[in-house]
Amino acid sequence: LEVFAHGPHRGMMKLDYSFYSVTLVGFFAGISSGLFVKLYKTVLEIVLELIWTRLPAALYAAGWSDEAPFSLVNLTWILGAFFGAIVGLGRAYLPEEAVTNMNVWVREVHGPNGSAPCGPWVLGLVLLSLLTAFGGASVGPEPVVIIMPSVLYVGMVKKLLNPSVQVLRVAALAGGAGGLAAFFGLPLASAFFALEIPHMDGAEFALEAYSACVVAGVVGTIVGHCIWEPSQLLGNSRFWFPGGDSPDQPQITTSEFGLGAVAMGILAGIIGGLTSYLLVTLMRGWHPLFEHIKHIKHQHRWKALRYSALLAVVGAANAAMSFLYPSALWWGEDQLQVVLTRGCSFGAKIFPDCQPVKLKYLYEKLIYKDAIVAHPGISMSGWEMFGLGLVKLVMISMCEGAGFVGGPIYPIIFATGAMGSALGATDWVSMLGGQYVYICTAAAMSTGLAALLHTQVFGILIVMELQANIPHGSVSSQTIALMTAVYSFYLLTRNYVAPYFQLVSQQKPREDLQYLTPEPETQSDTEDDSDTDLEMERVRTETEVVGTLSETTGSDGDEVEPKSSKSSRKPSTPQI
Repeated sequence: LEVFAHGPHRGMMKLDYSFYSVTLVGFFAGISSGLFVKLYKTVLEIVLELIWTRLPAALYAAGWSDEAPFSLVNLTWILGAFFGAIVGLGRAYLPEEAVTNMNVWVREVHGPNGSAPCGPWVLGLVLLSLLTAFGGASVGPEPVVIIMPSVLYVGMVKKLLNPSVQVLRVAALAGGAGGLAAFFGLPLASAFFALEIPHMDGAEFALEAYSACVVAGVVGTIVGHCIWEPSQLLGNSRFWFPGGDSPDQPQITTSEFGLGAVAMGILAGIIGGLTSYLLVTLMRGWHPLFEHIKHIKHQHRWKALRYSALLAVVGAANAAMSFLYPSALWWGEDQLQVVLTRGCSFGAKIFPDCQPVKLKYLYEKLIYKDAIVAHPGISMSGWEMFGLGLVKLVMISMCEGAGFVGGPIYPIIFATGAMGSALGATDWVSMLGGQYVYICTAAAMSTGLAALLHTQVFGILIVMELQANIPHGSVSSQTIALMTAVYSFYLLTRNYVAPYFQLVSQQKPREDLQYLTPEPETQSDTEDDSDTDLEMERVRTETEVVGTLSETTGSDGDEVEPKSSKSSRKPSTPQI
């Protein structure tokens, strides 16, 4: 750090653009992002518990039963419509400079300032994100837990230091990595997400931001997640993947995880990738309708009311779909176990002894009596999992297209996981063994996420970090299978398919660096260089010979003994 003593920046510090400096940027980014996101997550969890658990319980105790003509189950769509209307009003009055999604954030990272500017809109974005989650919308808080800590940290860096644009960009990426890691407890996956999301083909900003993002991810996980629960496992590896033993039994992994499972992973990856493309298609289908409602000509006066009414209808429809599949509410993190093991608490080997997953936050009387869920001893079928995936895709596309503040990371993991679980539930896959059941779900999740956001390493790492068990093979064999699935789909679709389904349209190669190649030398230049080298070598050789003669002869020409062997060294050979 260099302190300015004179000039307009007197008293300010300028951050040196070195490895240790950017690593220090990542360290403090992890601390600040972890604290910001921990506060956000605490408020979110407390209010969700009040709205979706304690409020229905109080109403049920007061006499509003689930058997009344207008039953308690209807509270689900009422809450969706109510909070959707509030979000719509807030979106109508959000300033234009507000960064409401990852597409705008990526554009600002590539921009001349290296980051989106901080402003009062950040508070509005956080409030709208909370209200979106309170209504049960099928979008995740990922943009807020990335954008909010990123722009706040960049604002602090600009206030305290006098950094260059490159350092501000590193601070923005590190702040986003730290915030995502603090919320989900996934340090390494979050670091690679921040590095990969600005581009379609790899982490180009890793050249300067790799160490900062990795450090921010680790520190953000510790500050925002681990220190509040020190007795639990580090990170967030809490989901039981199919194909293994139950947690109360000794976990015995098998080495049967060979090329057959890798081939099955490629098939499951194709299904996951096509599921993501279906989501983009649905979003594009809703977009013209929603935009027409928001921007009716000659009706600007009622824009806020139209926006509010639109999100109220979409929020009610989203919640109403949960009558069929209750696990499809919210962004899917706390409901992910449903799609991994078909509604059961544990793995595929114990489906006959299925214990249904208890859905977090959702009061049991809000679950429709004919809803599709697992029952004791009966898991959800493959067709039911396929239906869950389709319903989730419709819910995500509606909520994203209408304008709810949220992101698709966990929702698409949920939807593609349901599709992979449906494939794993077929008789021909189940007969092959538990390792095939596992890879169907895991590869569909990894490839679907990578195909949607063009974040290949992130798609692999997030699945590996979510696992609480190693049902088959080893970490190495599973990583090989997931990498094969992800990059096979990438190679098949990159040039001819992927550009047409690009969700983050601002992804592009970085423009502040150029790779220069030396111009080819002409024959005359080569001959001139050769003549010059030979002439220099001739002069150097004559000089060494003269020096040797002067040491072996005196001033009168008589020979003398050399003082050392070094003085009688031979001329070196020419170096070309």
